[in-house]
Order: sequence, then C-alpha cells, then structure tokens
Amino acid sequence: MAKKEVMYTSYFPFKKSEIRCTQKKVNHLLYALRNIVKKVILEGHIIVSNEDLPIILKELPVHIQNTKAENGCLIFMVQQQEHNPNKLTVYEEFIDMEAFELHQIRVKSSQWGRVTINVERHYHITEVA
Repeated sequence: MAKKEVMYTSYFPFKKSEIRCTQKKVNHLLYALRNIVKKVILEGHIIVSNEDLPIILKELPVHIQNTKAENGCLIFMVQQQEHNPNKLTVYEEFIDMEAFELHQIRVKSSQWGRVTINVERHYHITEVA
C-alpha cells in the first residue's frame, strides 16, 4: 500500500516554503520545530524616579507602538501600577531569541533607551517551546 503524500505549506521563518511528504513526517517536522524555536517571555517591572517619571510616561506610547511594529513581537504591555505610580509592570513575548535580541538592540539606541537609562529594572526572562 502506497503512503499518501500531503502538501505542507510553511511560513517559517517568515518565508513560504512547501514540503511534500507523509503526514507522519509533517508531524515529526512540526515537533522538531517546536523544540528548536523557543518563544521568549520577559516579565517584571521597572522602578522610575519621580524626576524621570513625566518624560517616561510621555515617551511610553511611542515605545509601545514601535515595539509592537517589530518583526517577531507577539505581545508587549507596559502598565503603570495604580497604587505605586513609579512602578511600571512589563510583559513581553517574542517569537524567538533573535527577535528579542534585535528588540533590545533597537531599544538601546532609541529615545526610550535614553530616557530610561536610570530606571531600576527587575526582569525575569524565559524561553518556552
């Protein structure tokens, strides 16, 4: 009995490619990809001085907009805490470590990087398959 071939169209990473193989092989390939490419999650907060808070809150919407427009950004949230206005909670998800590292490079050379130079950062970064 001949094995039935299936056409699998992949858009990974950001490029369309087609593979002709059995469904079992497709399943093995998907399993391998899930274990190779790990999503990066950053969770934590920053503490901002009273002196820096006005400029940081002014620049925050632009920073959020620019980050969400980056290739590989899945989720990006920064929220000022109601009970402690100097504490901003941060949650980020990127498709992989490369996208996360490119984000870090962009931020360091941006206006946001300049205005947040003195903030106290408390982050936990994990990779998730």
